[in-house]
Amino acid sequence: MNGSGRIWREPHPYGSTFPLRRTQSCQWFVDGRKYMEHAANMMELAQEEIFIADWWLSPEIYLKRPLIEGNRWRLDELLRVCISWIVLLTFLFDPVIIHYY
Repeated sequence: MNGSGRIWREPHPYGSTFPLRRTQSCQWFVDGRKYMEHAANMMELAQEEIFIADWWLSPEIYLKRPLIEGNRWRLDELLRVCISWIVLLTFLFDPVIIHYY
């Protein structure tokens, strides 16, 4: 196997059975701070639409901390500025309700 099948015979990171796909546009976030900063940056760069799916959405959350620019990075303020040129779609769903008997 010298062609594309060779990637299955090589060792993979973290003991995985699948090869690393370098062409995928995804990013791993370990903590909420980096995720929130990245989300704020992407919302600011949005050109057409922003889609938010969540089960508990608080518009008063600050996406970037520490607070050095007033309310600029608060979710509702950021979306209020963006809403003039983009479409905002939100999907809020109920969490699964588990009944204990």
